[in-house]
Amino acid sequence: MAIKDLIPITEMPENLVKVPTFLNGVLLKEVKPVYEEARKSNNVFAFESIDDVAKGSNVPIAGLINKIVAPNFRVAVPTDDIYETIFPMIKGKFYSDLNALDVWQVKPNYDRNLKIWRKVNELAEERLKRTPKSAFRIQGFYCIPNKNYKDYGMKIIPAPNFRVIESDKLSLSSETRFDSLDKEDGMIIPDKNGKFKHYILGNGVSRVYLCRPWHLALEQQQFGLLR
Repeated sequence: MAIKDLIPITEMPENLVKVPTFLNGVLLKEVKPVYEEARKSNNVFAFESIDDVAKGSNVPIAGLINKIVAPNFRVAVPTDDIYETIFPMIKGKFYSDLNALDVWQVKPNYDRNLKIWRKVNELAEERLKRTPKSAFRIQGFYCIPNKNYKDYGMKIIPAPNFRVIESDKLSLSSETRFDSLDKEDGMIIPDKNGKFKHYILGNGVSRVYLCRPWHLALEQQQFGLLR
């Protein structure tokens, strides 16, 4: 970039939001009232805003945020080059949920997740027009509060970027090392000398998130949003 490419401006418009970003500032100010009404007093979807930053991420929150901010923004998914975009924002400080769920053929050990596991399998079958052949990931979905759905009181529905990604890599042993993700499917590229570790549940359904040291993650949790 040269001097001739620079454009002077006396004031930055408030409605310009650089992405990726946390849910904060003017974005949080505009989103939170709409979000609070949309969550319908369901505490599963409740989050805090401390120092003008949203904290307390989980799968339902990320899924409802994804619905509220559409179509201008969406919550990040694993195929978004997250280690180049989201990870530098959270490194050493936070963990950030991605808008994705990993699913295995074995029923969940945690009974409360059984209905979600069944529903996600149904969504995968509808999209693939067949039963998944292996463990798979869904990414790109909304979580909508609905009292007719017991346990978490939420309904999962596909977003415009909904994908079902089958992969044998979801059956790798936990703590498999890697340095990068495949840009096509967002799955890890195993590397025995990699600086990152992939932790895998191996049954039922699991959230997908970028994690930092656990003692910090319990206190500081934020959203990663992408356009």
